[in-house]
Amino acid sequence: MIRLTNFYSLGGWIVLQGFSTSQDKELYIFVIILVLFLILFFAIDGIMSIYDRHKLKIRRLSQSDLQDIDRMDGTDFAHYLELLFKKQGYQVRRTSSSDHFLILERKERIVVQIKPFKNNVGIRSVQEINRARDHWIAQKAWIITNNFFTAQAINFAEATDIRLIDRYELFDIVMYDKYHLK
Repeated sequence: MIRLTNFYSLGGWIVLQGFSTSQDKELYIFVIILVLFLILFFAIDGIMSIYDRHKLKIRRLSQSDLQDIDRMDGTDFAHYLELLFKKQGYQVRRTSSSDHFLILERKERIVVQIKPFKNNVGIRSVQEINRARDHWIAQKAWIITNNFFTAQAINFAEATDIRLIDRYELFDIVMYDKYHLK
């Protein structure tokens, strides 16, 4: 049995005094080491499970089809496109988490606005990407949606040299990714 007559902390170190035998002290130190080992083990296990969940999410995203994309929120759609463009050899970075913009760089800089909409994308989005192209000093500007564009948006995009990627072209990109980019 361990009998501690004095146990206190001194500057972050635990000071032990008054053990009845050296065996008691060794047992106590063993228990402390065991507890520290268990804490470390569970911390590493927690980090690995977070990493595994992240890898699983990336795998699920990269295997997505158009129906999956329709169920994605803006953040997941942005992650999906980020993975897709990286597979295509682009350097990809996000401008921020709230604005769904990506900057693609390979031979030239392309600013991409991501619009996972239930309705058709209007002219306002095309005006936004036109300003973003100037702001990010990009040579090209794209809008990618899982839906379609209004006639006004299409006309403005043609006049300002903005590429509109609608549901049909997105489907082609997704299919190309599934069967050609591995």
